[in-house]
Amino acid sequence: MGVNLRHSHPLTLSQLSFYYEYFFVPPEKKWQANLFDIWKIPSGKSLKEVSNALRELIDKHDTFRTVFDFSDPTNPAQILERNTGGVFRVLDSSTNNISDDIFFTVSRFAREPFNIEAQQPWRICVIKSDGSPSHVVVAMHHIAVDAFSWNLLFQDFLDIIEGKKSSIYKSPVELAEEQHSQSWENRLGKSRRYIERALSANHQKDISPVIGESRHTVLTSLKSHRAARAIREISNSENTSESSIISAFYSRCISNFFAQENILLRSASSNRFSDEARSVIGIMNQWVPIPLEPQGENCTSFLRTINARSIRAYQNGIFDPMHFRGKSGNPSLLYSNLGYFFNYLNSGAPKLGNEIEDWIDPLVESYIPTNTSGAPFYLVAGSGDYLNLILRSKLESFSSSDAHYFLKSMERDIIEYT
Repeated sequence: MGVNLRHSHPLTLSQLSFYYEYFFVPPEKKWQANLFDIWKIPSGKSLKEVSNALRELIDKHDTFRTVFDFSDPTNPAQILERNTGGVFRVLDSSTNNISDDIFFTVSRFAREPFNIEAQQPWRICVIKSDGSPSHVVVAMHHIAVDAFSWNLLFQDFLDIIEGKKSSIYKSPVELAEEQHSQSWENRLGKSRRYIERALSANHQKDISPVIGESRHTVLTSLKSHRAARAIREISNSENTSESSIISAFYSRCISNFFAQENILLRSASSNRFSDEARSVIGIMNQWVPIPLEPQGENCTSFLRTINARSIRAYQNGIFDPMHFRGKSGNPSLLYSNLGYFFNYLNSGAPKLGNEIEDWIDPLVESYIPTNTSGAPFYLVAGSGDYLNLILRSKLESFSSSDAHYFLKSMERDIIEYT
């Protein structure tokens, strides 16, 4: 009794990609790997019902009960623990505005790094309002969860607490065993050949932003209702995905601003394109390179080109980063400061609910899915009622006013296209 049995397994390819990013991050930056979500609890539920549902959720999904062994950098492993670690925190909201307590909890969770080699990668706090549980704040390490998984976990939590039949999901351990089997060899060979061609499509000197030694960081955001409406119109008229539309205008703005004909776009592929992939609770996304020539054709033609190239890239979005290791053992071709990074969030923004939407701006640095290798130029985008753009630059010569101008130019170009 009380013995926590531990079973070691290889990492999934997405975990392995993230490992290479995370392993070289200095300790003071480890918190940037944290993600969080806020769940609204159905009314009328007691604290005991919520706690039991959360405990059942954690017991069901392996990703909660996983720690990692990085003692051998050439052979990192995930260790599945049978017992649940950690405890739920409960916070009685003492303010007139519950969003203040949620903001405090999220801020603390977001800035407190996990030691994923020693502790399970989750923290949970139940917020009580007027004596009853109202929200659950969940923080997890990115190696254990991605944005898509949040929706799956929340839906499963609701099913459990409402007594409904719970869905069947695939764990990272199951996925890792499949990906490292012989049945995946042909698929991984295809993706390796695609990435090798993409990385060699342009000369490195043409696609490498110059980064100052000061590691100067600029973070700017933009929110536009008109641009979101224009993107929907373009998507309908051109039969092009919203992600491709935003990345097209992003690439053209890069080309114009930095006077570069060739762009290597590093796009985050969700790798959720099959029913089986959409059932995985864990991290699935990997960065996939897309070589582009934004000025080589008119805007309408380029929209179609980037849509086609994005589809091809995402078809090869699951790959083994071990094939791209440099002399240091780090897959430098994939994670060096080359190219420009782009991440499209289907949800548009974290699902906070209208009552606590106003304070998202102060948390912008905390909820961005950070490229911990230090991407020099990185746009996170989401489109719903509003187009949300968040730009982070580490280019020494790129100022806050430059970032504001860059995003306003994107907004103008999108609106004027229609």
